[in-house]
Amino acid sequence: MNNLAIVSACSDKYFHLFLELLHSIKKNVELKKIDICLIDNGLNEKNLSYNKKKVQIISPVIKFIKNSPVDPFEYVQLFLPKYFPNYKKYIWIDADCWLNSGSAIKMLIEASNKGYFAISSMGDRDCPGAMIRIDWLFRNMGIVKSQNIKHSFKLGLSTKEARYLGLKPHLNAGVFALDKKSNSFVIALFHLSGMLLFASFNNCLSLDAVKGASGSIAAVAFCIRLLN
Repeated sequence: MNNLAIVSACSDKYFHLFLELLHSIKKNVELKKIDICLIDNGLNEKNLSYNKKKVQIISPVIKFIKNSPVDPFEYVQLFLPKYFPNYKKYIWIDADCWLNSGSAIKMLIEASNKGYFAISSMGDRDCPGAMIRIDWLFRNMGIVKSQNIKHSFKLGLSTKEARYLGLKPHLNAGVFALDKKSNSFVIALFHLSGMLLFASFNNCLSLDAVKGASGSIAAVAFCIRLLN
């Protein structure tokens, strides 16, 4: 067993995408010192049998609070040391990602070796408008559509705050790296516990807000960035 694990998760719906991710990893990364792990989020027996020949698979039973409005599977990234305890470092890659170059893995490893929470950005100088789409109506008038604005409203932010964040690049929760001993896991779980308790006992907080952007590791990552 190696010290580094590349981890992902998928259901039958995204199984074909995970296979493409797996192929891209094997094509671009030397796997002699890296293991590939998969968290089962609803794979049938056929797909499980196929994957077991290629990767390590766990099928966790996740439940935080009885009758919690939050889908527990949104938080599996925070429990990687529990699910795969024999590794020193974890790289998470969403099943719908593709690896175009092994240098991406190298950069994640180097950043996490320095004690940082290594995470990719959705903003890049090569594609500055990747997260923003404009549907032009006529001449210089159009409708601006932004993932940030959509997630900001799901989070429950005000219109002013959503408009401010709407044109800003954000962190990609689908690709990150952390050391097992990093205090980021502890900090993230601390914020998760408070968020779950608040969602369960405070009736003024809408369930949509909890299930939205605040329910992703990207929101927790923002807290980690402030505290580290």
